[in-house]
Amino acid sequence: MEARSIRLLTSAATILYEMASRGCGIGPDTLQCAGMQVSESIQCPFCGQGFELVIDTSVPTQQFTTDCEICCRPFEVVAECKPGEILSLDVRGS
Repeated sequence: MEARSIRLLTSAATILYEMASRGCGIGPDTLQCAGMQVSESIQCPFCGQGFELVIDTSVPTQQFTTDCEICCRPFEVVAECKPGEILSLDVRGS
């Protein structure tokens, strides 16, 4: 095996070890750390229906569009987070 391949394998093993020590898990399509995803109740700005939204708190500032589970209208979500905690969550009609 080439030295470069060995270095890459060693780096990958180090990353996996660090993730395991932080309670992270690896699935077929996901990489998740325990406590990094937080569920928050929100209300659609159009129909007023409430539902749960899961926010990945490992991303400090995020802005994305999602659809209401009831009326299907898109709305914007702006979140400020620190790992494991949502600092602010703003829901705006598009």
